[in-house]
Amino acid sequence: MKIQKQTENFLKTFKAQREAGLIVLTSSKDFSDVEEEMIKDKFTEAKDWKQVLKHLSLNQSVFLYINSEFTKEYYDLLKQYSERGGMIQIMNPDTMNYETINFDPFQAHFILLITKDALGWAEEKFSIRDKVGLMEIIA
Repeated sequence: MKIQKQTENFLKTFKAQREAGLIVLTSSKDFSDVEEEMIKDKFTEAKDWKQVLKHLSLNQSVFLYINSEFTKEYYDLLKQYSERGGMIQIMNPDTMNYETINFDPFQAHFILLITKDALGWAEEKFSIRDKVGLMEIIA
């Protein structure tokens, strides 16, 4: 119950932002409680960066859960969401073509949900915390 309330409070404040959000899970077992609260607040879960682009292009709020490898595409998504204000362009490594979308950052919100371990591994390669607005640690 505490985790759901913490997530609910974060989402209330977060929705006024236009940067990406970051929720760090100290334990992956808390994922279902956070996921439930986010879905209740009209967020859709994406399974990869392509699904994030699809939902954002439809002006839908979306979250991406990462508990293992953090790719360059995830980093580009996070960085461009916050810096470009409504447009993201990512090179698809499979096709070597750019995927470009436009969206309204006041309607289509993006949250990266990541385990503490995965964040540690990701930050060995990328600077993540300075690419997001609001951050919450769920403990």
